[in-house]
Amino acid sequence: MPSWMPATGAERSLWIIIIVLAAGYLAGQWLNQRRSKRIAEWLRAGLGALGGRIAWKWLRSMNAGAEVTVQEARPPYRSLGIGYYLLTREFAPLWLVEWLRGKRDLMSIRADLRTQPVREFDIVPLKGKLRKELDSAAGQQAYQWHELTDGLGLATLVQPSQALIQKVERFLATYGAYVERVSLRRRAPHVVAFFRLSEMENIKSEQLWRGLAELVQG
Repeated sequence: MPSWMPATGAERSLWIIIIVLAAGYLAGQWLNQRRSKRIAEWLRAGLGALGGRIAWKWLRSMNAGAEVTVQEARPPYRSLGIGYYLLTREFAPLWLVEWLRGKRDLMSIRADLRTQPVREFDIVPLKGKLRKELDSAAGQQAYQWHELTDGLGLATLVQPSQALIQKVERFLATYGAYVERVSLRRRAPHVVAFFRLSEMENIKSEQLWRGLAELVQG
């Protein structure tokens, strides 16, 4: 047997594990690179609708995701920070743990508006820690919850108007399947939103900016 060949079963098993992990790393890197390019192209195609000065920054690498800033954006926005963050596909065990915990490729939006919002609300899953955190933070001011589609709920500190509920329902008719959270606040950043990037790229990103603007205005 050549000297470089593993001599024992344990050594052979170790080499198999090393080869599998190395192959998984290369495959995961290739998948995330393709995914990152596709998401970046999807975002870039709609950024022109926001106007302003646009700057891109990759995270640790293209495979991890990117962050985009838009300054002097068109109304109702003043500025936006848009980021997307990919699962760790390069290391299969960690990717599996993330997947089982419900994590997915995620996009975040943080935006300042040109005028301070006149109301505040949150759209979050009705079941889960986000609702518990909101209820806990409200203190003596209890949130009022309105059940929505896709397992989501609308949280407000005052009785929501029918106009607001209809506006939220119109937005969720398109984006409800992807919403992790959408919050409108009087303090900056006025808008904080998180979306799962699972087939969301089939909807033009320009449409998302318009839909989000309609949701948070008025």
